[in-house]
Amino acid sequence: METEISVDFKQPYGTLRMKFIFTSFAWLFLFIVIYRFLRFITTPLFVKLGIYTYHSEMLFTVPIWRNKRELHLGTAYDFFRTSASGSRQMLILLSKGLLAFCEDVERGKYPRDLVLRGTTHYFSDATLRKFGFKTRPLRFYEAVFFSLNYLELCLLLSISKRRLTVVNTDLVRIAYCRAEDLLLHKEMCRRYLHILSKAPEQPSTSHSPVPVALLSSGTSDSLAA
Repeated sequence: METEISVDFKQPYGTLRMKFIFTSFAWLFLFIVIYRFLRFITTPLFVKLGIYTYHSEMLFTVPIWRNKRELHLGTAYDFFRTSASGSRQMLILLSKGLLAFCEDVERGKYPRDLVLRGTTHYFSDATLRKFGFKTRPLRFYEAVFFSLNYLELCLLLSISKRRLTVVNTDLVRIAYCRAEDLLLHKEMCRRYLHILSKAPEQPSTSHSPVPVALLSSGTSDSLAA
């Protein structure tokens, strides 16, 4: 005598949908973690290969097109290998790096019509204008790339402020300028560097926004993170 066994593989639609959403987010999270880890461990390699060009301990540029370079205010690797933290230190390293970049332009290392750009959530528009930068909102593809850096930016910002902090996405925008415009603000860079380097450190419980990327550009974590 044969016994027929039937198994109902059907599950409620709501359960299947929740499983799909959970699995998708899990794979997305894993992808972001692996992507950021690879960015972390490859920083020294990219420096040796000349892909990353440092202009100060934290500020570096990356070629992204024939006449365009992306600004970054340090990677997670740089953050942990230096003692830089807080708005004041970031402004010092930003001023130092931009001043060195201006000198490279004057020596002919970079053309004057070179475009610099990056993603920022840390500096105000007023501060960026003092260095010759303009700002604009992120385009869709830039927002997608920024999202890959978001968790790491929140982590680094929390470490810097010594409390759990999330990046306000309303403050995220693209900062950009031409090298010739930056040269017009060279003395401002020098002035900021001199004033901030000489001024005593002021203890504070609050920090103004600073880019991990000045900018995290549409393709990475630029001048700001």
